[in-house]
Amino acid sequence: MKRAFNIVAGGLLLFLIARQLGLALPGETPPIAVDQPSAVAIWEQTGDQSLTLQAVPGKLHDAFKGRARCLDDDLTLEQLKAESQWVRDAMALPRQGDKWLILATPRGGFSGPIPETIDELDALIGRYAQ
Repeated sequence: MKRAFNIVAGGLLLFLIARQLGLALPGETPPIAVDQPSAVAIWEQTGDQSLTLQAVPGKLHDAFKGRARCLDDDLTLEQLKAESQWVRDAMALPRQGDKWLILATPRGGFSGPIPETIDELDALIGRYAQ
C-alpha cells in the first residue's frame, strides 16, 4: 500500500513540476509557434464589456511580461501587418466564438473562448504564464 502511495505521489509531483516549468503533457501542442510564453486575446472592443473582459489586458500583460496583445476582432490588413509574426499566426487561427484567447508556450498552449469569470481566467493564465 505504501509503495502504491509513493508511486502516485511521485507521479503527481512530476506532473506539478512539469506544469511549473511549462512542459507540455503528452499530446499537448502549442496553438502557435513561440519561443517564450505569449498571449493574444481577440474580441470586439466596442460596446458593453464584462468585468472579465475589462480585466484581460492587465492580467495578460502582467502574467506574460509584455508578450501579450489584446486586439479587436476586425483589424485591417494594414494593422495586422504591423504586428509580430506570432501575433499574425494567432490571428490566423480558426475561432469558434467572438471572444477568443490564445495562450502559447514553446511546448503547449490553449486556444479557446475567453473564460466567463475572473477566477477561470486566472487559472488558465496560471497554467501557461511563467
